[in-house]
Order: sequence, then structure tokens, then C-alpha cells
Amino acid sequence: MNMILSYLLERQNKSKAVLEEKHILLGCKPKKISEFITYKDFHLNPRNSMDKLTTILNKSRKKLVINGNLQESTIAKLIALAIKAKQEFSVVVYDGYSSSDHSKLEKSEDLAVIVVEE
Repeated sequence: MNMILSYLLERQNKSKAVLEEKHILLGCKPKKISEFITYKDFHLNPRNSMDKLTTILNKSRKKLVINGNLQESTIAKLIALAIKAKQEFSVVVYDGYSSSDHSKLEKSEDLAVIVVEE
């Protein structure tokens, strides 16, 4: 819980405008979030991120919330991971943004994946 609150505070401090929590957290409630991975972290070490998610999903009942602005191949891998672990998942897209500017997206602090307690 403290990690997500720190993340929200940091994002708000960096922003010039007021940010909506529900958009930053892909519609999830902060108290239910057990883990999250940003685009930047996911891009820096995709293998480690996938291994971490596999371990988390195999441990207990969790739901994977995927940012729909990830590349289609990455979304497909995350969906396959959730199906293999027999866990629920959802893909959330708020703005319909096409991830064509990979260099900008790869450095983004936006959330790529959220793991939610069931």
C-alpha cells in the first residue's frame, strides 16, 4: 500500500495539473493493489518483470490489470501469462493512444501492469 501511495504522490508532484487517481491506477482502488510495474521498469528488464508477475500470479488469487497502451505483442504475452496461471485479467484503455512513439513510452512512469488482490 505504501508503494502505491508513494507512487501517486511522486506522480502528482511531477505534474503541473491535478491528476485523477482512477486514471493513473487504471480504475483500481489503491488498497487493493499489491504490486505494479511502470512502463520504464517493464522496458528496462522485460524478462525479470514477466518472471516477477509469474511468481506473484502463481502464489495466490490475484487479478492482472494491463494497460491497453502497451504494444499488442506485450499485451498478448501478459494475457497468456494470466490464462496459464488461471487468474483473471483485464485490459484497460482510457484514451485509445496508439503506442507508436516507443522511445517516449519506454521512459514513461505510467503504470504498465497492476496486480490486484481478489
